[in-house]
Amino acid sequence: MTTTLLSGIAFGAALTASGVHQPSVILGQLKLADWDMMETFLTATASSTLLILAFHTANIVKLAPRCYSPLGLFAHYDGNLIGGALLGVGMALARSCPGTVLAQVGAGLPSGFPALVGALLGGLGFTSLVRPWLRANAACKPPKSEITENEREPSRTVHESLGINRYVVAGTFEAVLVAIVAGLTLFSSASRGGFAATRPIAGGLLIGLAQLVSLLLRRSAVGVSTAFEEAGDFVWWPFYSPGESESQRPKGMSVVFAGGIVGGAWLVSQAMPITPLFQPSESESAIPIIVAAVPLWQSVLGGFVMVMGARIAGGCTSGHGITGMSLLSVSSFLTIGSALGAGVLTAKMFL
Repeated sequence: MTTTLLSGIAFGAALTASGVHQPSVILGQLKLADWDMMETFLTATASSTLLILAFHTANIVKLAPRCYSPLGLFAHYDGNLIGGALLGVGMALARSCPGTVLAQVGAGLPSGFPALVGALLGGLGFTSLVRPWLRANAACKPPKSEITENEREPSRTVHESLGINRYVVAGTFEAVLVAIVAGLTLFSSASRGGFAATRPIAGGLLIGLAQLVSLLLRRSAVGVSTAFEEAGDFVWWPFYSPGESESQRPKGMSVVFAGGIVGGAWLVSQAMPITPLFQPSESESAIPIIVAAVPLWQSVLGGFVMVMGARIAGGCTSGHGITGMSLLSVSSFLTIGSALGAGVLTAKMFL
């Protein structure tokens, strides 16, 4: 439990110090008006990819790629696309994601608390309504021996799908990420010079460092949205039948990790009460963004939708984004691509 809590504290501190927990930064990215969040996210993914590959090669920690989330509607990855889209819509509405909402609460941001309420309701709704439906749907599937070749699950990773060596694909992915980050840095340096232009990179490296802490301490990678599903399990567990109660008792480790994120964000906010270390001020920003307070109903609804979507997709911007993409999981690329597309459309059209 201690290692899980410390890992959460490291991740929460990194999210807060990087500034990506700020609602204005999240909405600015989804409106395509400011690219600091993308630069930070890609830097974190690049560093995480190197770490996970190194740990795998050294046989220290070997993580399985992220699974597909089939809903049984049109493809093995339909849950990733639909859940990812809901995640993106919720992010735009709440100006947060399942990880940053916890950092917002820890940092005392006003929109964080109602978004957290919505997120907890989303976890409760998933465990009570959606998950039983998904399990019932899975129970109706034919035995493996009767599944045709077209019905079998596709390869889970990009390198397996392409039939290319893992290290070649990882190296190519790393080169693409570095090129994009370098391009974004050069673009921002036109209006911001010196350290200000590289602040998002520093923030991304901090998040990568938090990934390292998690790998070392608990032999697992970062991921947040499971905590909200687990919180829903804690609510419903006393009402399970005696036979189910013991077998489905929540483990609680994801909730502990989430609590660590809140604590880490609080610690950083106390050390830097005015401006996050790696967030540019308006005077340094290429395009100043002024965002009004998030309406209460929007925060609650957004929190609900983003967690519901994350659990349908089997992960969020940390589990599928930073970790899943680092594992070269096809489901993660589909989920994050769908989330980004839906988030941008929602922000551009309605916010």
